[in-house]
Amino acid sequence: MKTNTINRTSPVGLKWIMSLGLMGATTLFAQEREANIPADPQTGKPSTSAIADDANLTMNFDDVPLQSVLEHMSDAADLIILGETKVEGKVNILSKQPLNREEAVELLIVVLNENGYAAIRRGERMLKIVGKDKALIEDLPVRSGANPEDIPKNDLMVTQIIPIRFGNAGQLIENITELLPDYATISANDGSNAIILTDTQQSIHRIAEIVSALDTSISSI
Repeated sequence: MKTNTINRTSPVGLKWIMSLGLMGATTLFAQEREANIPADPQTGKPSTSAIADDANLTMNFDDVPLQSVLEHMSDAADLIILGETKVEGKVNILSKQPLNREEAVELLIVVLNENGYAAIRRGERMLKIVGKDKALIEDLPVRSGANPEDIPKNDLMVTQIIPIRFGNAGQLIENITELLPDYATISANDGSNAIILTDTQQSIHRIAEIVSALDTSISSI
C-alpha cells in the first residue's frame, strides 16, 4: 500500500464581497447569525424552514476568506458545517447565473478541495471539513464498482473498490500510482484481485477509465 500526504494552506484574504439571493434559510453555524432571510410572520424572527432545492443562490466572491464563505453558505444553503480547526484560504468566484442548492454545495466542495481540504458529506445537511491528509483516517463512504459511468465527477472523498476482471491488480497499480495526487492512497487486494483507492470521486472516475482501458481479455494473455 502506498500512501503520501500533503497539507496545503493559503493566506487569509482581507476583503470580501458576496451577494446571495435566496428564499427561506436556516441560520446554522455554531450560533445563529444575521442574514437576509424572510421573517416568520408569527414571531418576526428569521424563518427556520429548510431551503428549497430550487432556490436561487447568486454567489460572487472577491478574495473572500474561506471561513466567511463557510459561514454564509451555512446560512444560505441550510448546512451544518463541522470542522476541527478554522480553515484558511481565500475564494474568488464569479457566478452570473443563479445556482440551486445542490449546485452551490458542489461549488463549495470544489473550493474546499482547491484550498487543501476534504469535504465529507453526511446526509443532506451535514458537511464535515478536514485536511486531505486527515481524510484518509475518517469514516469515508465506501463504494464498489469498476464502471466509470457509475462514478460521479465531484470532489467528495471516498474509498472505491475497483474489481479487476482480466489483469492483475498488483501490476496495474504500479502504472496508476504515479497518476495520483500526493494525498491519495492506493493498494491491491490479491485475494479478490481488486484495487482499493481513496481519493476524490473526480480522480477515481479518471482512474476507473484508465483501468477499464487496460483491463481487457487481451491483457491477460
